[in-house]
Amino acid sequence: MAAPLRMHRKTSKPISLPVAKTPSHFLSRRETWTGVLALLLLTFLVYIPTYKAGFIWDDDVIAANPLLKEGWRGLRDIWFSTRFGDFVPLTATTFWIEWQVHGAMKEIQHATNVVLQALNAVLLWRILLRLGVPGSWVIAALFAMHPVCIASVTWLAERKNTLSMFFYLLSLLFYLRSEPSHQVASRSSFPAKVQLGGFYWLSFVFFLFGLLSKSSVVILPVVLLLCAWWQRGKIERATLIRVAPFFGFALAAGIATLVAHHYYAPKFGVLSTEDNLLIRTLTAGRAFWFYLGKDILPVGLTMHYPRWVVSVTSPVAYLPALAIVGMFFLFWKYRQTWGRACLFGLGYFVLALGPTIGVINMAFLVMAPVADHFQYLALPGTIALVVAGGCHGLNRVMSKQQHRFVPAIVFMVLAVPLAALSWTHQSRMANPEALWRDNIERNPASWAAHNNLAGILFERGEYNEALQHFREALKRRDNLSMVHVNVGRALFALGKTEESIGHYFEAIKVDAGDFKAHNNLGVALITLGRTNEAISSFHRAVQLAPGDAIFFANFMQLLVETGQTTKAIETFQERIRRVPADSFAHTKLGQLLFSEGKLDAALVHYKEAVHLSPKYIDARFGLAEVQAQLNNKAAAIEQWRQILAMQPDTVPVIANLAWALATDYNANLRNGREAVVLAERACAIGGGNNPRFLDLLAAAYAEAGRFPEAIKTVEEAASLAQALNEEQLSSQMRSRLSLYLSGQPFRSN
Repeated sequence: MAAPLRMHRKTSKPISLPVAKTPSHFLSRRETWTGVLALLLLTFLVYIPTYKAGFIWDDDVIAANPLLKEGWRGLRDIWFSTRFGDFVPLTATTFWIEWQVHGAMKEIQHATNVVLQALNAVLLWRILLRLGVPGSWVIAALFAMHPVCIASVTWLAERKNTLSMFFYLLSLLFYLRSEPSHQVASRSSFPAKVQLGGFYWLSFVFFLFGLLSKSSVVILPVVLLLCAWWQRGKIERATLIRVAPFFGFALAAGIATLVAHHYYAPKFGVLSTEDNLLIRTLTAGRAFWFYLGKDILPVGLTMHYPRWVVSVTSPVAYLPALAIVGMFFLFWKYRQTWGRACLFGLGYFVLALGPTIGVINMAFLVMAPVADHFQYLALPGTIALVVAGGCHGLNRVMSKQQHRFVPAIVFMVLAVPLAALSWTHQSRMANPEALWRDNIERNPASWAAHNNLAGILFERGEYNEALQHFREALKRRDNLSMVHVNVGRALFALGKTEESIGHYFEAIKVDAGDFKAHNNLGVALITLGRTNEAISSFHRAVQLAPGDAIFFANFMQLLVETGQTTKAIETFQERIRRVPADSFAHTKLGQLLFSEGKLDAALVHYKEAVHLSPKYIDARFGLAEVQAQLNNKAAAIEQWRQILAMQPDTVPVIANLAWALATDYNANLRNGREAVVLAERACAIGGGNNPRFLDLLAAAYAEAGRFPEAIKTVEEAASLAQALNEEQLSSQMRSRLSLYLSGQPFRSN
């Protein structure tokens, strides 16, 4: 066997590469579990403000995605269609599972993200231990609490970051464990023979899971080679063979992502930057230094950072990229000594930033050249370099007896300010309005921040201020149809319909395929009585976005209002033929058929809607209504109970169920005591002065044998109905009064 390769300083004194040991060589089981629990507890405490955070940006879009509510068919489409938007099926599946368990509970969803962050910190620690990186627990702890991570943890839409990193780290850890020897070998003792095993295949499976969570983990194969170089000083043929399958799937995932962005993203209204490749490359050079600065000094964090003016004719624009090249050249020159750690740490940093640094055209670049969530995967590289460098520096000035305290000193110096910054930044992120107002204060030129703040104000009914911010967005991006549409929405809400129509037409001029512009134009045209034009606009919106249920509903409603019910039914039937799993379409078609008296046909579609979306209240309510009309009261009662189990305070359902339990001819269905409880609840929620609810309560009292209360209540109800000029209702109540006076309950067919 060849003699071990030696590396020499200028003094010619030989030094050898450090050999990392297995964790079991210096950590007991107790120490391991103490470290794990400490990381978990630290993360859970640091992210306390996140648990009560609201929906930030696109979070509500994900929560409202119909695929989450379509049961198993929705899960199938998550994996085998583009209906979810981004193809991140494993991430989407976690949202689907959460919806099946608890609906759209933000607290649980945020807690899931925090748990993933905590697990990522634990996995990072175990990996760094195996790689022999000094201060590994401190690095993992600082990563767990670093303010830059908040954009990936508190922002639900970025769960694809935390989840993909979880599988990425699992894959990396199992790959390292699959190495032929548990003792990390020196460069001369590592066998050239390729050895695979269970850990290797687990690593491969977790890598696939990571790709299915977010494709940015395509960097893993190169990271595996970097780790091999760090451990052994070179990359053997055996290592290349072991990593080859990872490269194959990474390449396929990368190509698929680029193709999807190019061909499918425009269909979902996703924008792309107009900057050419050279500008994006020069911007990426500047982004590297920006990210490095935010990692080391994470202050002034926000969602949309200011755009940079990059001129390809200015020599200054090339300096950041040239500085990066020069820096790595210097590290390589001194790779035998201090440069080796820098190459490993910053080399990883550059690799992890690669897919998102801006060279590849991405939608987010339209809004800002950089973003905190883009460097989530890269952050450990910088932290590791800072902590390891700090430990090395302190070791040089402290005695050997004090070396064991060095990691704790580094942690205490860095942890407190990082935790404070994280807590403050979370408080902003947790409140969407505060987030966007802070973003505008830090970057007044951000059209997206103005647009998002205006959206919040609009939903709250503060239309004047919303219009101001929509106009600010328009000043900065008048070539975006979306911004024109939003200005139009605000103007329409303020009653300025003619002016809003002008902006909708302008939006269509900018982008004829903007389906929201066509839909909103139709709504505005209806207001002005221009029905035929409105029908044309709705029809165009439906053609452009056949999967949007709201557009279809608007179109169908207008057809019905103009007496074209038959055409509306035919159009819904055609939609169901195209999208059989659309529970909304089945429900609306059921309503139309019910209104036409076609009860059996309506029943079929309501049943299908409930089958597709068991938690769809409108579908269950319609199904119960049809079943009641078809005299299948037992089935109707079951549907009403199901609705109340999901939404206990739904007054119409409470009233329907109480009336059936109090008045049905079938004695097996009646239950006077329960009817009284339900009727009293209806009165408490809907108002004690409602004559119909009082009439209901009287019928329930009568069924329960409480005739004095029934008489008093129905008399009050009849008086209220008469005072409201509802003579027919008052007459019906007085006829029931005569029954109660004779000791008989009322029976309804």
